[in-house]
Formats: sequence, C-alpha cells, structure tokens
Amino acid sequence: GVDYLNGVYSAYDRTRLQADIQPYLDWAAANQVPLLVGEFGAMATAPGNSRNNLIADKISLMNEAGLHWTLWTYRALTPNFGLYTGEQLDEGLAGILRLGLSQ
Repeated sequence: GVDYLNGVYSAYDRTRLQADIQPYLDWAAANQVPLLVGEFGAMATAPGNSRNNLIADKISLMNEAGLHWTLWTYRALTPNFGLYTGEQLDEGLAGILRLGLSQ
C-alpha cells in the first residue's frame, strides 16, 4: 500500500487483501448481488516485484471470490498503472493477466 503523495508506505500481503475485501464480499452475499472491481492495479514504479506480486494476489483473491474485474489502465504515456507504457508491453504484468483470465 502507498500514499505516495505523503510518503506513507505499508506492507500488503494476501491476508491483508482478503481482510480488506471481506466486508464487500459479505455485503454482496447478504444482498445476493454480483460485484465488479472496476479499476485496480499497482504503480509501475513500485520497487522490485512488489507490483506484480500485489496484482497477482489481487487477481487470485478476486477470482476465488467470483468477482468481475478490470485492470485500471491499458495504455499510459508514462509509467503508472498501465499494461503498456507507450508502445512497450509490461511482459510480467501481461503474464499475470493471462494467468488470471484463464482461471
């Protein structure tokens, strides 16, 4: 997690992500409605593999919960949330999306 405007960072893992989405899953189950995660992602400038790890965990949890989801940005001019930056494909993210879409 990051509040990059204020320089505040916190660690996220699968357990914390599950805890974050559980109230919404409970609400959807109680109201018998599907959920759509209309935008999600992680900054391309995140250190190391943290971006890919976070996105992979999010997709895995959303798929397990039967949620519908879309990545925040397909193409961007600068490195941010996109699958592409200009014409450059983020191969790591593309692989994660392929796997997530096949589950």
